[in-house]
Formats: sequence, structure tokens, C-alpha cells
Amino acid sequence: MDETKPQQLQILQVDQKKTRLCDICANGAVLRGHSRNDPAQNHEEVICLFMGRVIEIDVTDCNRFVERIPQTAVGAAAQADTAWVA
Repeated sequence: MDETKPQQLQILQVDQKKTRLCDICANGAVLRGHSRNDPAQNHEEVICLFMGRVIEIDVTDCNRFVERIPQTAVGAAAQADTAWVA
């Protein structure tokens, strides 16, 4: 019998004044623009691709959060860039 470990969900708590979690989540799509009728009026829409709906709050805690760029990938990319400099 093959026993696999359940996937661990990461819950990230951020400073409410600084970052909205959807801005740094792989499942978050943030659309910004202006109204066609009134160019001076800015508009923003946040969509959760995981839930498939518009999010109407500034999310600070989410049990479905997935880092857009995992820290290990950032470290590997930096190491690769350094290797090419030599």
C-alpha cells in the first residue's frame, strides 16, 4: 500500500497595510485600468483563479495561497546568473 503524505498548505500572514495576498499569489489575477467613459476614473478588479470568482476584499490570510515565485526558484535563478558571469 502506497502511503503518500498530504500536501501541506501554507498560510501566510502579511501586514495589512503593505501587501494584499492576491498580489503575490499564483492564483491571483489583478486587473487595473481606467473607465472608457471617464479616463480619470481608475478601476481595479481582483480575480481568484482557484475559486473562479471576483474577490471584493483585500485578502490577508488564505489557506489556498501559492507563492507566485517560490523562494527556491529565485535562489536557483540567482545562482545560474552568477555562474554565467565567471
